[in-house]
Amino acid sequence: MTNLKQPAAALIAVLLMSGCIKRDEMSAVQATRNLGYNTPMNTAAFVDPGLERRFTVEQTSAARSATNTLIVKAEVRNRTEADTKLSLRTRFYDAQRQPVEESSWAVLYVAKRGLKTYETSSTRTDAVFYYVEVMEGR
Repeated sequence: MTNLKQPAAALIAVLLMSGCIKRDEMSAVQATRNLGYNTPMNTAAFVDPGLERRFTVEQTSAARSATNTLIVKAEVRNRTEADTKLSLRTRFYDAQRQPVEESSWAVLYVAKRGLKTYETSSTRTDAVFYYVEVMEGR
């Protein structure tokens, strides 16, 4: 009889504890939603919401330097009637799409209705892909 008391007590304790655990359904949904997300490579994205209504990234490009580092350029157009300061940075990825480097934030002043080119370079030679982030100037 005592052999059955210990397993029964453990089972009751587990059942009581499972009632105390609160499950956050929104976290589970968010984790599932982002499970298959891949960062788009060789492109630019606006970090601040609504920024894409006032600016466009007209084109991005990349080339190799003489030392085999990756040089990235992005042309940004200001569609507003005010001179504006933006901040941009580039994340560099290797051939397996693993992050290998990240540039510091650079300030870009774009005149009203103007077009300005942002340029940065990796310091590593294994950078193959890039992802440019654009946000309001800080």
